[in-house]
Amino acid sequence: MPLVVSKRLTITGFLTSDRNLGPKYWVEHQKNVQQWIKEGSLTVKTNVTDGIDNAAEGLVGMLKGDNFGKAVLTIAEL
Repeated sequence: MPLVVSKRLTITGFLTSDRNLGPKYWVEHQKNVQQWIKEGSLTVKTNVTDGIDNAAEGLVGMLKGDNFGKAVLTIAEL
């Protein structure tokens, strides 16, 4: 940060709700990602914790970064 201040650099982040980023490309993004998932070229990874008795362990693991992908708690099969 001292270099940023001393060189008067501008740091710009991005938010998906920014009108020039998120909404502008939302329809295209949805169409492409859904197609990639169907084709199998984009794989979705989930980390499943089974049972309410293991919920605390799954939560702590998620907070520690032990999981990869989407964290899911399965309580019962439908």
